[in-house]
Amino acid sequence: MFKMTPDKATEADASKEPKAKADQAEFNFSSLFKARTASLPKKVSTMPHNLISEDTTVEGNLISKGEIEVLGEVNGDIECTSVTIGESGKLNGKLTANDVMIDGRLNGSIHSHNVTLRSGCHVEGDVHYVSLMIEDGGTLQGTVKRSDKPSLSTRKLVGDATDKYATDVKKYASKFNQAVVDGIVSYLGKGVLAQRDASLVSCSDPEELKRVRENFCKKKLALSQSDEEINAILKDVCQAMSAERNKSRVTFYYLVAEKTQNLTALVS
Repeated sequence: MFKMTPDKATEADASKEPKAKADQAEFNFSSLFKARTASLPKKVSTMPHNLISEDTTVEGNLISKGEIEVLGEVNGDIECTSVTIGESGKLNGKLTANDVMIDGRLNGSIHSHNVTLRSGCHVEGDVHYVSLMIEDGGTLQGTVKRSDKPSLSTRKLVGDATDKYATDVKKYASKFNQAVVDGIVSYLGKGVLAQRDASLVSCSDPEELKRVRENFCKKKLALSQSDEEINAILKDVCQAMSAERNKSRVTFYYLVAEKTQNLTALVS
């Protein structure tokens, strides 16, 4: 149970505006919105997004299999796949999530796989993490404890978010490892996977395959083979997934790592 307490509305002032002026403002906004969005690609979200707006206070715990963005105030614990506490946001409680990004304030504890404390944030409490980044200007008052593996509750959240990727990987991989799938999803991040084009690999695009070779193969997997040899590996994976018009980046990376015997490099 939780209670949402929005600020009082101030509709009286708005009703004093002349009707013609209001109609004209609405028309201009609508036209501008259509013009700005007509040419934009549709964004495909991979998980539900829950917003706690700036004028809202939540009393109680929040649990979600999706994302939670806090712009208001939450007095209670949060457990979800990904959470962002905006500049105006405040959390008083325990935070458990796979991905955590804080711009605002937190008074409690963090249990997460990936933690980013942005410039201007203020965190008071203990941080348990696998990967931690604190930007210049960020404030952390408390203890930090690194773990090679996330907590059980965090692993469960990661698993919930990666079930659909696991199903696709199982169609091609000779040996399936859930921890590798979790590692790839964590490596790519929610921003990449939330965008349809970025979440897929185009084997017909030479520049795309070059980026995979330079960024994933050489940097993440630390492959020492020549460009020609790595290109041959990517070609083999493209052939293996030739039946798929839309090739999942998670599956593609898994198969590349499997083919080069580097699956362990992706386990967080």
